[in-house]
Amino acid sequence: MTDFPVGASGISGGPQGEGYIGFNYLMVPSLALNLWALEEWSTRLQDVHSLLEMITDDVMIPSVHENFLAGGRPSWDPLAPGTVAQKKNESILIETGNLLDVAISPYTWVITATQGEGEVSVSSLPGAEYGYYHSTGTRFMPMREFLTFQEEDLAKIDLALGGWVDVQTMSSGFLD
Repeated sequence: MTDFPVGASGISGGPQGEGYIGFNYLMVPSLALNLWALEEWSTRLQDVHSLLEMITDDVMIPSVHENFLAGGRPSWDPLAPGTVAQKKNESILIETGNLLDVAISPYTWVITATQGEGEVSVSSLPGAEYGYYHSTGTRFMPMREFLTFQEEDLAKIDLALGGWVDVQTMSSGFLD
């Protein structure tokens, strides 16, 4: 603790002109408190479910949505002339919007996370099972992968990861 004496240079009167005493207080946390906070922080970093949920909602699903709107990234093969004649519009993979709706539904994406590891997957497209054939292609239809994310999404994932680590750090009390 450092005390400044009354009337020290640069420090002058209080409310009624009397001397002012200022001080700095530096608390050094006990090692036990830091170890508890470190353990709390470590536990928070092991629970990656919230991280994967945030990345799915904020990066992956919007990227898949953009894939549909852009007609693929990179562009999907154009529709065959016979297909164009049958469709109501020329949007690739969008006629009723059902496949798009299912692909961007958070309920379609499955997050599995344990002890600091996890994955995000789409194992089925309920109500739009035909999407499997679009994503793999057939003898008569080219492959149009729509459940992909792009190179530019990696920077967004890095940003989300950094923000998530910051939140876990601040809420664990590790830096207090």
